[in-house]
Amino acid sequence: MRKYSILKNEVFNPENVHERLVHEADGANIKSLHIKAGSELPVQAHDAEGETMLVVLNGEGLLLGKHGVLDSLVKGDIVLLDLRTPHGLRAEKDMCILASFTPARDAAK
Repeated sequence: MRKYSILKNEVFNPENVHERLVHEADGANIKSLHIKAGSELPVQAHDAEGETMLVVLNGEGLLLGKHGVLDSLVKGDIVLLDLRTPHGLRAEKDMCILASFTPARDAAK
């Protein structure tokens, strides 16, 4: 068993997004993302097949896509995306997000 105190140990860097690897196994990983208000994780897409899940633990912001804002995000929101879908984040208020990245089922074997 492992226990992580993500909210207790929040680290905000005004110049970029602070990422912390929480767990990694079989090609999947879980990260905590700490995004200072006004900061942005640029829109990106991945070549790999799989999914990402974003869980907003704190704060408010915007889910960004290739052509602008896709949706607003608040504490408690969960977003599921194909890794190949262009996505990014912009924090309106300091945000803490738990992000998991899971490869496609065939790729995990």
